[in-house]
Amino acid sequence: MRLITKWFGVFLVYGHEVKEYKLFPKDPEEIASRLIKIRNGEILEEERKFTEHEPRVGERRLSGIGRFREERRVIEIKPEDYGFDRRLLHEALLIAGREEIKSSKRPSHDIIQAVNAIDEIIEAQNILSERLREWYGYHHPFDEHVDGKKVKEIGGGMKSLNGLVNKSAETRKEIENHLREIMEENAPNLTALVGPNIGARLIALAGGLEELASMPSSTIQVLGAENAFFRFLREGSRPPKHGIIYQHPVIHRARKENRGKISRFMAGKIRIAAAVDANGGEFIGDTLLDAVKKRAEELEKRDRSKTKKKKRKRK
Repeated sequence: MRLITKWFGVFLVYGHEVKEYKLFPKDPEEIASRLIKIRNGEILEEERKFTEHEPRVGERRLSGIGRFREERRVIEIKPEDYGFDRRLLHEALLIAGREEIKSSKRPSHDIIQAVNAIDEIIEAQNILSERLREWYGYHHPFDEHVDGKKVKEIGGGMKSLNGLVNKSAETRKEIENHLREIMEENAPNLTALVGPNIGARLIALAGGLEELASMPSSTIQVLGAENAFFRFLREGSRPPKHGIIYQHPVIHRARKENRGKISRFMAGKIRIAAAVDANGGEFIGDTLLDAVKKRAEELEKRDRSKTKKKKRKRK
């Protein structure tokens, strides 16, 4: 006996004759769900119902319920003979395709797109603001800031340009708020540790949350410092001690000599936070942040102690 699965049902065949069969519901969504399971290597319930026959199977996917053996013989089982229209298969394939696209879409994709959009808006803002300030300066050369009322008085394209600058600022704020929501929902530990902006940029630089979680801490530490790293390789300059994580207040407020140490420690905690978030683990973000702060305080106390000892020796 051979077990053969078609898009419309499961068939138990002896020679070229169908002995038993279990048909799928004549519903495109039901068929689509079975097609997805087959693609994912799962065994269908309809297939399990034939295990008592200990059939031969031609798919390794089914080796758990039958004796696997490659079979070159082709047995024709037509859907029309069992009341199935091929248009049903077409609908099911469309549904299965849409579902697989949805499942393959990761939150990291939205995070990366949002970060890129913000960067592009900032670049456009800078260009537009510079043009607005230069144009405005021709009319009011002694004003330090662009006055909205005076812009209206100047009129013409000046007013439209000012509106465009303001609109781009509003759009940027909207995207930043959306980014914060995505980060808090999908990377709560990373967000608690480094904030939504730094966390999102780390994910974008790594290529995804899962990719960030699999990176060595030493690589995470210098993400965003690629130019400095290339100068180190090309010119033999000093290697960078930190990348964008330098923007974290715990690091950039620390003494210069301690920033590298805190960055290394922080990078290790970032890797842990990303790994927990990527696997849907429990919330430990506050604990990780407290550990970083404690490490920074320990280094600060050590430095103060050394300074006091030096002063005593001088006396």
